[in-house]
Amino acid sequence: MKKIVVILGVIGVSLLISCIPDSIPIDNSMVLDTYKMSIYEPSGLSFTANGKDFFTVSDRGMIYKISQKGETIKQLIYEGEDFEGVTVDNINYQIYIVKERSGELVKLDYSGNKINTYNIIGESGNSGLEGVSYDSDNDVFYLLKEKDEGLLIKYSISKGKLSETRLQFASDYSGIYFNSSTSSLWIVSQESKTLTKCTTEGIKIKSYKLPISGIEGVVVNDEETIAYVVSDPNNKLYKLNLTE
Repeated sequence: MKKIVVILGVIGVSLLISCIPDSIPIDNSMVLDTYKMSIYEPSGLSFTANGKDFFTVSDRGMIYKISQKGETIKQLIYEGEDFEGVTVDNINYQIYIVKERSGELVKLDYSGNKINTYNIIGESGNSGLEGVSYDSDNDVFYLLKEKDEGLLIKYSISKGKLSETRLQFASDYSGIYFNSSTSSLWIVSQESKTLTKCTTEGIKIKSYKLPISGIEGVVVNDEETIAYVVSDPNNKLYKLNLTE
């Protein structure tokens, strides 16, 4: 009987270890610049339609256009609560945000006027929708459910929910960016402090360990040499080097 208990214990530990994300050394040299923001609790990041500036949202329920140095350019009209991600349809000049607790995707015009709301996962408490990015060529949204379970969700407004994939390369998932140049996804985790490149099916390609707490938004340039991330608790925008 003791042998059986020992064997079961070894198997249990082995399974637990297999579920823990790979240990990655922190790379402090990745941070090229740090910009202090006047926005409280920034929690998402997207390029504007022209690619020169960013949109970000605040946990407090506001949407801002900011420069690539984190300077506030303007606040958009729409206000609410629990905003956790933002993306842009650069063909139709529309903005989409996600609300964590209600599990909703909200469609806005480029000034921030509400057009429509779409229920993605329903009420999910504090582990709901946490990021969104849009592939305008294929009309596909990539959304994240933060944890319990962490999910990559593909959604189309015309077709509804396309798929759900359980993610297993980080402790949680707090921001996402789709790079149309490489058809890849970039996902950040605030708990694991990682930036991960993966396929559109959620399969990890490469991960970076960052010396930054509370990462909740990310964008990457077309060449995938530079990334920008925002930190919720630090109220900062970081410019990162991806070439090393």
